Amino acid sequence: MLMFFDREYELKALERAYISDRAELIVIYGRRRLGKTRLVQEFLRKRGGIYLFTPRGSIKDVLNAYSYDIREQTGEYVSFADWRDFLDYLNYTGKKRRVIVIDEFQRLSKAYQPAITMLQDQWDKSLERTKIKLILVGSAIGMIERIALLKDAPLFGRKTRELRITSIPYIIMRKYWNTDEETRIHLFGVFGGTPGYFTMVNKNRDIYENIKELILEPEGTLSRAPEQLLAEETRSPSTYLSILASLAKSGRGLALSKIHVRKGSPTVYLRNLIKMDIVEKLKSLAQGDIIYVIKDEFFRFWFTHIYPRLALIEMRRGDLLLKMIREKMDEYISFTFEKILRELITMMSGKEIMGISLPAIDNIGAYWRKNIEIDACATAKEMAIFGEAKWIDRKITRRDIEKFTAKAEMATKDLKKKDWIGIYLARSGFSSDAKKLESKKLSLLDLEELGNVMDKFNV
Repeated sequence: MLMFFDREYELKALERAYISDRAELIVIYGRRRLGKTRLVQEFLRKRGGIYLFTPRGSIKDVLNAYSYDIREQTGEYVSFADWRDFLDYLNYTGKKRRVIVIDEFQRLSKAYQPAITMLQDQWDKSLERTKIKLILVGSAIGMIERIALLKDAPLFGRKTRELRITSIPYIIMRKYWNTDEETRIHLFGVFGGTPGYFTMVNKNRDIYENIKELILEPEGTLSRAPEQLLAEETRSPSTYLSILASLAKSGRGLALSKIHVRKGSPTVYLRNLIKMDIVEKLKSLAQGDIIYVIKDEFFRFWFTHIYPRLALIEMRRGDLLLKMIREKMDEYISFTFEKILRELITMMSGKEIMGISLPAIDNIGAYWRKNIEIDACATAKEMAIFGEAKWIDRKITRRDIEKFTAKAEMATKDLKKKDWIGIYLARSGFSSDAKKLESKKLSLLDLEELGNVMDKFNV
């Protein structure tokens, strides 16, 4: 069983629902492997209740599975002849405060088309006046939208709470690893913030041994995980594979005009990838240009290094592929480091970093215009915040810092802000001359100092 990690915010939200005096209809959704099932199981471990898994198949298959689960978990003898029987059971059991979890609930519509509208009708007539805590968990984003999230969806006006489960950010995920910051960044860059991926890593082996065992062997647990997920959750997996391969090949990301699909516009596909927490938009605050980048680091790693060379894995030449990955690792991690910087600025908004008070930001992205590029750019009311992240194997010099401050000055004028503050992250640290330029408006952080800042962060 996978380890349960983090999700404190979500657990607190479920706890608030449990202690409320009203009936609760809670929708929990997000793509597979993000820990939705582990979240509700952890909640049930504390509060008790019934966990129902919805199998693929007919409504008879579903009702047989539900009947069996209820008998096994409660000792109550139940046998549902039809969907109405099950809804009557919910009404009966809801007379007392009780948690009922229905996992993969979106499958109900395929098993029996009227199932969700009948649930809506039962909720309106009686369930909303009980003490039931009904938790619906789903992974097929498009289907869940049609059932519960869009304004004309049957459950839209009935759901009392909605939890979208996303990947765990680096600043939280790093706590899982009891190691140095550089190793943590490498692990995040490869396995990302998806619990279903990073909790598979063997902590007693180095990152390359884990890559070889989990990804580069044909029977490896994660060798084709992104491909399998897209096949399960999308109608046109080949199109999604093509888009993600193009984004990975670009090295950083692509503008919409550079993304092509066989039929129609890529917009719908990109929107779905964003909903699945796989892709995100990166905006230049200079002129508003947007590029699409792969947000999930494991997907980015897989589409960068594995997908173009799947034949090597099938030929059991993982050793050759591992050598290629080693040679390109620093280049690959450099973009991970930029993401961590933007995440740091976002998380520390309104807080203090190494003596510098960050204002509450209202926008974050990067900055590029003509010959000026800055890895991170955020804006507040009268202030611009800039950041640079260098994953290079040498100390940052005074000249490097002077170039950064010159860019920051020009960008501040362009953004029409009164002043700026800056954060510079460096893998290999700074020269003594560079450190002398540190001030109340410029913070220079090596990996140890970055770790110290993140250790003090409270969710």
